Amino acid sequence: MAMDEYMLSLEGAFLRFYGWDGIVLSYGKSKKEKINPNDQFCAANNITKIRRPSGGKTVLHQYELTYAFSADQDLFPTSIIETYRLISQPIISCFQNLGLKVQMSPEKRQHSESDNCFREISSYEISINNKKIVGSAQYRKGNRFLQHGSILLNIDWDLWYAIWGGSDLPGSMETRITSLSHELNEIPSAIQLTEKLRAEFELSFQRKGQPYNFIQKELEKIDELEKKFRDFY
Repeated sequence: MAMDEYMLSLEGAFLRFYGWDGIVLSYGKSKKEKINPNDQFCAANNITKIRRPSGGKTVLHQYELTYAFSADQDLFPTSIIETYRLISQPIISCFQNLGLKVQMSPEKRQHSESDNCFREISSYEISINNKKIVGSAQYRKGNRFLQHGSILLNIDWDLWYAIWGGSDLPGSMETRITSLSHELNEIPSAIQLTEKLRAEFELSFQRKGQPYNFIQKELEKIDELEKKFRDFY
């Protein structure tokens, strides 16, 4: 999270893919839980809670691939949802190349009392058979923006219901949410998926990506930023 926020201070476009150490619940930048995930269960099972620099509802990071995309706003439409649409397109192309029939939601927003990000489909988010598979959130600062996205590789339903069971009846989340494992009948390799997604981003934006190596001074700044994203039990 600290590294993603640091990207907001740089110039140009940056794309990161990563996973998480342990099970983590991330909360949107300014959001307080309206409906608390099961705090007692989370504490007992070493599930960490952190803030994201981006907005949106709560995301469970377990069997998923996270992406972070940061760029200058003047390279994209002024509309946040139009920016969502452009960033969603290479992800859709990647999924289509895997043989999946993917939909991009229209410009609308479904509302839910649940704080589970995947419980509702927002404008230009990605779904399969009306089941959400990618959750995204964006934050703008100055002339820069940061978009986070969570791509579900697999789902431990017992864990999801243990955390959000108070607001969802048994079996109800399976009608709204899906994963690549379910759709492909196999658990995809996060590394292979990352390479496919990277290639689609390069093709979509007609830019060849180059590795970015942080220097020591940058890593020190990132360490300072990290303090504000640590858990907040």
